[in-house]
Amino acid sequence: MTNPHANAVRGLRPRLRGRRLAFFVGEGGVGKTSCAAGLALALAAEGKRVAVLTIDPAPRLGDALGLPEIDAEWREVHHAAVVAAGGRLMASRLDTKTVFDRLVTRFAPSPAVAERIFASPIYATVSGQLGGADSYIAFQQLHELLTKGEHDMLVVDTPPAQHADEILGAPKRLAKLVETGATAVVADPALAIARAGSRFAGFTMSLILKAIERVTGSRLRADLAEFAGSFQEVLRTLTRRATEVTETLRSAETVVVEVVRPDDHSMVAARTLRRSLAAADLRVTFTVVNRMTPPASRIAARVHSDALTPVPPSGTTEAAQGLKRAMRAIREEEARAVAALQESLERETGGGEALLKVDAAEREIESPDMLLELGRRILDGRAD
Repeated sequence: MTNPHANAVRGLRPRLRGRRLAFFVGEGGVGKTSCAAGLALALAAEGKRVAVLTIDPAPRLGDALGLPEIDAEWREVHHAAVVAAGGRLMASRLDTKTVFDRLVTRFAPSPAVAERIFASPIYATVSGQLGGADSYIAFQQLHELLTKGEHDMLVVDTPPAQHADEILGAPKRLAKLVETGATAVVADPALAIARAGSRFAGFTMSLILKAIERVTGSRLRADLAEFAGSFQEVLRTLTRRATEVTETLRSAETVVVEVVRPDDHSMVAARTLRRSLAAADLRVTFTVVNRMTPPASRIAARVHSDALTPVPPSGTTEAAQGLKRAMRAIREEEARAVAALQESLERETGGGEALLKVDAAEREIESPDMLLELGRRILDGRAD
């Protein structure tokens, strides 16, 4: 039988050999963005050319990397360790609308068609409300990076998710949109009811639309038809590219890293996501249990070192002992949750998935040096 703790302290480095894409998944609030950025920085500090893309709408990644701002443009991170090693780190935070606009400009049949798409009031709704748009546009940026081949490693921080469809569903939904000709339904809403088998309902809807056009003076039907026709080719191209990225995610080029918290709720969510991804033929190969409670001895030592002068030594000792007991109890609860996760990994993969436990930082990660420390821990691990 496989030792349930054999993979508990190994780092990610062995899993990165021969890979060019590290894909981070997990629910919100587990520290996924910090782990992704830390890994990217650590690899760049070893002389590699690395790009990190975050979907996190908050600017925390830019702050931690020491960038004045982080947006849809690729910005270089200048860190002494990266410069000394001759590496390079580029970072970008997803801006769905900006990237979508850029892709429409690139893939519309002509500049004139692109202008018609942008001028359509329907486009604003489509680009802003498309289900799974963040993941979908991230796939488009990934396609460009993979095609250019200018980086040794691409690191992607995905949106919070508990099911595979939240990450992979947008390409599938858009592919279906194109294949079924659903944009024709957009062009003629009456068709939607007609396809359901009611000619009378379709005729009624058609009359309603004509009435709206007469009252408002708008060219509603014409606008819809023009947009659908113009956007069809763009959708087809973007869907093909997203499908190609999905295939890359399922290939040997990619390592999928799941980040979890050491509590029962997070462990259940992690198992749900992992099984959902597996059903979509996307295998998690490395798990980071992030923000483990540090050993009680370290907490006690910190209490001693930070004690205020007026506090009597006996009081300081009592406070330290109380904290040690509390921390020990928390660590025991976390250990049970991690053991349950390890057991489920053993059943599902036979020990094929490594698991790394990472202690919580003393404070929120707010500097490149703190990120670098986290990244190196993820790369190489260390004994508990």
